[in-house]
Parts: sequence; C-alpha cells; structure tokens
Amino acid sequence: MKKLFDAILIIAFSIIVLAHYTGFSWDSILRAPDVSLSPTKKLSQVTPGIIPDVLVTAYDPYDKICVGPYAHEVPFLPPSPCWVTSNGADAETPGLAADLSVFPLGTKVSLPGLGTFVVDDTGEQVQLDAANGIYHLDLRMPADYKKFPGAPKKAREMAHVRATDFGAPRMVIEVEPPDER
Repeated sequence: MKKLFDAILIIAFSIIVLAHYTGFSWDSILRAPDVSLSPTKKLSQVTPGIIPDVLVTAYDPYDKICVGPYAHEVPFLPPSPCWVTSNGADAETPGLAADLSVFPLGTKVSLPGLGTFVVDDTGEQVQLDAANGIYHLDLRMPADYKKFPGAPKKAREMAHVRATDFGAPRMVIEVEPPDER
C-alpha cells in the first residue's frame, strides 16, 4: 500500500512541476470565460420602430453610487441641491440614460406600462452593455415630493427604494427619433 501511495505522490508532484514550467493554468479549465470583457458586437444607432429585447434598469438621481461621474450637483437654494444630467437637464424629472451613440439625446422611448421618456443622460454601464451588443436603458426615478409634502429627504429615500425595487426587466420598446431643431 505504501508503494502505491508513493507512486501517486510522485505522479502528482511531477504533474505540478510540469504544469508550473509549461505555464499551464487550471483557471483556464475551471473558470468560465468572462464574456463581459470580450465585446461581441457594438450596437449602431437605433432607427425608429420597435426593439424587442431591451434591458431596462432604474436609478434615482440622488444616490452618489447611481449618479457616478456623468452627473453632478449644482448648488441651488440651500439646503436643496439641484441635480443635473450629463447634458445639463434637470435630473429631478423622469428621463432615460442610454449609450448616446445608440440612443441619441432627445430620442423618445415608450416603455410599456410606464409611459414615454426622453433620453437625456448617459452612464457607464449602459455604454459597456452597448459595446457588448446589449440594448440597455436606465430609467431615472426622481422623488415624488407631492406624496411627501414637507419631507424632501423622505421623498428622495422613497425614490431610491423605487429604483432599487424596479429590478432589470427586459421589455419591448418603441423608439421615436429626436425632434429636429
């Protein structure tokens, strides 16, 4: 029995040494490839009409994590800041963030059961998804101050809860081109 154990030990050690010197990696066998790092197809600008499979997520404009480097706060009347989208629009109105090379600023998008929104913002994740061939829109859900009169902080907290609870459904959307000016 000891000879069998010694033989297995020698074979295992030989495999480890051989793998080390040949650059073999178990990661290439044990792990699935990370498809998010390998672009499949970059989306081109959409044309008016129906798009059948669009990932729709939501964000609130008050969360620093959601806002990221594409939007910023502008001092307004203290203590209330006014949030601004990447193109300078008021972020306290509903709107959409998208990859602007796919959905140009001003594109109107109808989301079933939610209404029609205008693309007026962008974000890192929607751009990454577009680079990987995924249509992705991020719906901005601002606070509903009418539901919480005199409690703006509570209204903003509820906007965050609504955005978080929205999830990431896939939808069939209708796209209209931006207005020509």
